Amino acid sequence: FQIAPRAVCICCSSTALGAIWNVVGEANKYFAGQEPWALKKTDPERMATVLNVTAEVVRRVAIMAQPAMPESCHRLLDQMGVPEDARQFVDLDTPPAARVIEKPEGIFPRYVEPDNG
Repeated sequence: FQIAPRAVCICCSSTALGAIWNVVGEANKYFAGQEPWALKKTDPERMATVLNVTAEVVRRVAIMAQPAMPESCHRLLDQMGVPEDARQFVDLDTPPAARVIEKPEGIFPRYVEPDNG
């Protein structure tokens, strides 16, 4: 996370976005590797930790990516219950209050390969 906030301040450069997407990739690997859906039955406390860590990474990514994708990040932060006054770079290290996230709606449309046949 260290390079991303500094780089984003330089007008959302490709370096910043690359760093942000690297964090997204690592978070995805973490989430898939921890398999919280399986932990629900075997270790609910660990499942909660995995979900909280993942949600926190998504919150930080959404804050950092706002200059490049303001509408999508706004919708994502809304769904996560992040208050409007807690969406600035200075809020990155301020953990949000505990909250329940309702069932999310897709932010980005699912890409489907065109049928060329």
